[in-house]
Amino acid sequence: MAAPVSQPPVSARASTRFLPRGIGALPESAPTSLRLSVGRRRRAASLEVKASGNVFGNYFQVATYGESHGGGVGCVISGCPPRIPLTEADMQVELDRRRPL
Repeated sequence: MAAPVSQPPVSARASTRFLPRGIGALPESAPTSLRLSVGRRRRAASLEVKASGNVFGNYFQVATYGESHGGGVGCVISGCPPRIPLTEADMQVELDRRRPL
C-alpha cells in the first residue's frame, strides 16, 4: 500500500488559489517568500481599477475633458518633452473626437 501524501497546511494552500495551474506546485525546497510573492502580485493586479477612455498613452498622455452634451471641450497634455512645438491644430484631432454630434 502506498504511503499517504501529506497535505500542505491550509495557509499554504490558500496562498496558491489565485495562481495559474502548475505555479502553485513549487517544490517544498523553494523559499516561502518566492512562493508567496507570486500570489501577492497576482491579487494586486486583479484589484487594479481601469480608468475610463479619456486618457491615451503611457509616457506622453493626452487627456480630454468636457461637457457631456455641450460644446465645451478641452485637453491636458502630460509628459511632453521640452522644446517640442505643439499647436492647437495638433490637439484638435483629439478634441474633435469629443465634439457633440
